[in-house]
Amino acid sequence: MRYFILGWCLLGLLISCADVENLKDLESAESEAVFAFPLLNSKLSMSELLDDLDEQGTLLVDPDGLLRFFYRGDTTIRNSDEIFDRINRSLPPIIPVLDTLIGFPASSLEFDVEKIVFKKGRLEYSFFNSNSNSIEIVVTLPQISKNGIPLSQTHNLLSFSTLPLQFFDLENATFVPKNDSLFIQYQAKQTTGELLKVSNFLMVPKNFDYYYAEGFLGSQIFESDEDTLDIDYYDSWTRGEVAFKNPRVIINILNSFGFPAIARVEKFDVITLDNSILPLESAFVKDGFSFNYPTFEEVGQVKTSTFVFDTENSNMEDIIRAGPTALIYDLDAISDPNQVARGFITDSSYFAYSVDAEFPFEGSLQNFTI
Repeated sequence: MRYFILGWCLLGLLISCADVENLKDLESAESEAVFAFPLLNSKLSMSELLDDLDEQGTLLVDPDGLLRFFYRGDTTIRNSDEIFDRINRSLPPIIPVLDTLIGFPASSLEFDVEKIVFKKGRLEYSFFNSNSNSIEIVVTLPQISKNGIPLSQTHNLLSFSTLPLQFFDLENATFVPKNDSLFIQYQAKQTTGELLKVSNFLMVPKNFDYYYAEGFLGSQIFESDEDTLDIDYYDSWTRGEVAFKNPRVIINILNSFGFPAIARVEKFDVITLDNSILPLESAFVKDGFSFNYPTFEEVGQVKTSTFVFDTENSNMEDIIRAGPTALIYDLDAISDPNQVARGFITDSSYFAYSVDAEFPFEGSLQNFTI
C-alpha cells in the first residue's frame, strides 16, 4: 500500500480548476475530508462520491484543494424568427392601389421600422386597363431599392385587358420608409401621352424573409419552456455530513439582439431531500435583471452576461440547508421593456441562457490514500 500527499496526486492532473470525473477509475481510492469545524470528518469512497454524478454534474478541484460540485443545465435558445414573424403578421394580405401614388403605413402601435434588408420575398400585382386605348405603365417602389436604385417595372397593356400576374423580386432589396410609409407609385399613359388611371390595381406581399431590421421593434416576451436541473450530490453522499460555502445559482446569457432587454424568472422552485418545494426568493426574481446587448456598431457580435443568485441576494442559505435535489425553472426574456429604444435584429440574432448550480465544500481535502 502506498501513500500519497494530495499535492503529489493532483500535480499531474490539476494546473487550474480541473474536472475530476476521471477519478471514477480509482475504485480503491479513499479520502478523509478534514474540515475546520467539528462533526464533519467522514470517510468516503471516491468511487461512491462520483459514480452517481450524471452528465449534468461535475466535481471540480481548485488548485488549493477546494472541492466544488458543479451542475450545468441545458441551453435554451430563442432566435429572431419570433420578431420577424410578428412583422409579417402585421402585413395586410392585399394592398389596394387606389391612386397613382399611395402611402401604406410601415409602422404600427407595436413597432416603427426604419430599415429592412430582405432575404427573399415578392410583391405580386395585377391591374385592369379599363381605357379604350393601349397604355404603357411604369410601376415604381420609391422606398425599396437594390444597389441604391428604386425598384421599377414597365408594362404595355391593350385596352380592356388585365395584366398577367407580375411581381417585384425583393431578394437583397433594402426598404427605408418615408414618413413611416411604403409608397407605391405608377404612371400610365396612352400613345398620345395622356395620363390615365387603371382599375383593380392590387398588390400582394408573399413569403417575406429578412436579413436585417432596425428601428423601434417593440416589446416582446421570448417565452421558454420549463426545465429541470437534477442535483444528484445527495444520491452520492452516503455517509457523514458536509457543509457548503457560498452556494450559488448562476444564470449565463448569450445575446446578439441589438436592443435592451431583461430576463424575468417566471418560476424557480427547488425540490429538497424531503420532496418539499422551496421557491427561490429574491428581488431579482420579481423584478428581473438586465443583460448586455450589442450596439449598432457591434452588429453580429454576441454579448455575454452572468447573473448570480447567492446568499447575499436570495434565500440560497435556506435552500442549501434543505438539501436541494433538483431545480425547476422557467426564464423568459422581455425585449425593450420600457418601449422606448431603437434597436436592430439580424437573421442570426439569438438569446440563449443556461443555469448552473455550484456548491463549494466548506473545507478542503488534505490527503488521498490508496
